[in-house]
Amino acid sequence: MDWWDSKRLEVERLSHNGGPEKRVVDITCTPCQHFGGRMPWDNFKTLWASWVVEEVFDPSDTHALLQAKVYFAGDTGYRTVLDGQDEDKVPVCPAFQEIGKTFSGFDLALLPIG
Repeated sequence: MDWWDSKRLEVERLSHNGGPEKRVVDITCTPCQHFGGRMPWDNFKTLWASWVVEEVFDPSDTHALLQAKVYFAGDTGYRTVLDGQDEDKVPVCPAFQEIGKTFSGFDLALLPIG
């Protein structure tokens, strides 16, 4: 998927009372900040992504225990600060704010920090 593309995933399983139960989630590919390469000759040629997973709420489902909106930042960085640069003057990645505004916040954010 490209950034801002979404796909719907529907999974049916047996519920606690033995009847069929459907869970529906929307998965959206969102931007992240990465130099986008694995080798010296392919920098900036790969689209790296973060992900938003939203459970699609069905108000008639009285057994739903959790309707969640989750953000996974993927392999990304908040900003790049090179040696000798003033950290306070280096811009941050604008994607985080844009994603937060687009999805009106999250119940859980998974932010891997290496």
